[in-house]
Amino acid sequence: MLIYKRYPSSEEAQELIDLLNAHNIEYEIEDNSRSIADHIIGQDMESKVLVKINQSDFIRANELLEKQAQQEIEQVEKDYYLFSFENHELLEVLSEPDAWCDFDRQLAKKILKDRSVEISAPLEKAFVDKRIKELSKTEKGNSIWMIVGYVSALLGGLLGIAVGLNLWTSKRTLPDGSRVFVYTERDRFHGMIISIIGIFVFLMSVVIPFLYL
Repeated sequence: MLIYKRYPSSEEAQELIDLLNAHNIEYEIEDNSRSIADHIIGQDMESKVLVKINQSDFIRANELLEKQAQQEIEQVEKDYYLFSFENHELLEVLSEPDAWCDFDRQLAKKILKDRSVEISAPLEKAFVDKRIKELSKTEKGNSIWMIVGYVSALLGGLLGIAVGLNLWTSKRTLPDGSRVFVYTERDRFHGMIISIIGIFVFLMSVVIPFLYL
């Protein structure tokens, strides 16, 4: 199962959990206890609760959340903050679907429609495709942590192995459920080397003393 949504608390995740239960979508809840590797790659420390679902259910879950949001926006108060947004700001909400909740996206569409700005299905899909392409881009790893990884690996430290494995294997989940590598090919190569060195040195530090027993 892959991470579908992140929440600061179990209470905030409950609405999604109820929706998944109502439509028989299998899920897992995980308390987001941070590992050393998570701290290294700088994940959001506020995301304490992870809701995971099968990759094949991502699109269905997205559609269910969208339908639920469409129903909820009919009862929204007129002082809701999106009503103060300019048209270009509302378009930004639609262009970054992963950064905004389903309710805000559906309300942004409705407000634009009320202002005679129609968002067609092809245009909305173009927004999503563009965003997925942006999120698919690899990023450069932290050079300082890379140096720390090499040094720690040469010394047989587990930190080096953790740094190496994260550079080498880290992936992110896109809104459509697909998975892509986080780091560039060059950094993943360094991660592989760091991992191999770290594992080799660590094993030697265990095996050699054992031979002299």
